[in-house]
Amino acid sequence: MIDNTIDMLCDTPAVERPRYFPRQLITPEDLIMEQDYFRNRMRMHNRLLHGWGVVCGALVSPAPAKNGSGGLEPWLVRVCPGFILGPYGDEIVIACEQEIDLRQNSLTGSAADPCGMGRDPWCGEIWIERDPSAKLYLAVKYREMAVRPVRVQPGGCGCDESRCEFSRLRDGYEIRVLTEAEYQQVKMSGATPPAWDELFKAPNTHNPSCWPCPSQPWVALASITVDDSGRPILIDNCGPRRLVAALGGFHWMCATGVTIESVTPASIQQGDQNLELAITGEGFQNGLKVVLGKGVTVTDGPYNILVNTTPNSFKVRVNVGADAETGSRNVVVINPDCSYAASNPILEVTPRPLIAPGPERPRPVERVAERVKEAPVEDSKTPREKPKPPRKG
Repeated sequence: MIDNTIDMLCDTPAVERPRYFPRQLITPEDLIMEQDYFRNRMRMHNRLLHGWGVVCGALVSPAPAKNGSGGLEPWLVRVCPGFILGPYGDEIVIACEQEIDLRQNSLTGSAADPCGMGRDPWCGEIWIERDPSAKLYLAVKYREMAVRPVRVQPGGCGCDESRCEFSRLRDGYEIRVLTEAEYQQVKMSGATPPAWDELFKAPNTHNPSCWPCPSQPWVALASITVDDSGRPILIDNCGPRRLVAALGGFHWMCATGVTIESVTPASIQQGDQNLELAITGEGFQNGLKVVLGKGVTVTDGPYNILVNTTPNSFKVRVNVGADAETGSRNVVVINPDCSYAASNPILEVTPRPLIAPGPERPRPVERVAERVKEAPVEDSKTPREKPKPPRKG
């Protein structure tokens, strides 16, 4: 594995990508151009919309002594896992905890490396004389690494089959120890943005200029002060550190915003027609729809009901079927934006009472008696004589 030491500057334009067509001869340059187009677009998005700095993690802490004495290792600090956006828009992932010897120049690694496999790019234990009284700074930058060498097939009839090319580019990082002078260059390389709340206050609501490209690729993590023996006595993770907004853990739990408090009248009868109901609650919108269950019909057309604001209420007219199911039922309100509320059973449908039979009309006894009195009385014992027929001849 080798390191590509060319820093990817943020002023690389992303204005052209290849267009493929049938029978086209595609070259490596075409495929690399397509990669660079989308990578540079992503860098521009990160740098101008999110900024650069530490997103989360990447805290620096002392390293406990390995001999179990309970002390601290001299000249040794630990960098915890974290995620950083570089000044040029690159994403830096520190996947494992790394130990940094402050007497070495730097350490490189990537998210694909096994934990604890960070490398000194000098490939050896070359120590730098550090002044214990001088403050040191730990910084990180994006580094692209070429990996997975493969043998290149000969292009002609030659016998050279030993040529190799790296077949992969791996996103990595380099952690470096900076002196006070080097840190000041990093500190002055980026423009200082205004306070977040000042961006939305008049008269500062003018058209902003694009942020200039920083001249340094480093993101400072911490300042370190050591004692005479090199043991860290103060690690400041706040003073030199630049933070950017991290919305990965930001969330809130929403509420429906629509509630039904009461319905008046709370009791209706089977067969009621053109009955007015008043419903009170919160979150009602003009043009809502009301559902009162089977057998109860809202005569107002759907989504054309007007709502009062104070209190939040509305009125509807309903018809209750003669065979509507009796008992308690829910009231459902559906707003035009699909928010809705379903109440507890607060509306009662009662049966219509049966009509009681009226009092029985008395018989006219007196008139009957009079008719009986006026009728001729015949003697039942004396048979009535029949007239004799006339005699013939």
